[in-house]
Amino acid sequence: MPLAEFKLIEKYFTKTTVSGEVPVLGIGDDAAIVYVPKGYELVTSVTQQLFSQDGCNSDKTGVTLLNQAITDFKHLYPDSKANWMTLSISLSTLNENWLLKFSQELYTCALKHNIQLIGGDTSKGQNILRINLSGLDKLSA
Repeated sequence: MPLAEFKLIEKYFTKTTVSGEVPVLGIGDDAAIVYVPKGYELVTSVTQQLFSQDGCNSDKTGVTLLNQAITDFKHLYPDSKANWMTLSISLSTLNENWLLKFSQELYTCALKHNIQLIGGDTSKGQNILRINLSGLDKLSA
């Protein structure tokens, strides 16, 4: 029997990876709320990748995608740091071995970069991963 969406999220995607900024409302259902202090604005970027659950690449898929997302974010906002990420994952089939390896490596990489997973979405469909990174940028005077 396949995992329901909230059980899947609870099992694989509820670890805390940072000690800094925490969301007002985090992992749960499709959305998150973050606090933006006065004098800052929220900046965001998105990176997407098609993937395969076959073979041995699951342990690198999360690292590859998050590193690309960080590169994209830094290109767009060179003076800002990504603090939060949301993850959208579309799976053609549920392969829990693949998902376990993917989530472990994603969290390891997120911890290294001090980025907290704060929400996202899971769905059935073509194998697509999408990471949105968000951070704070000082407003210009």
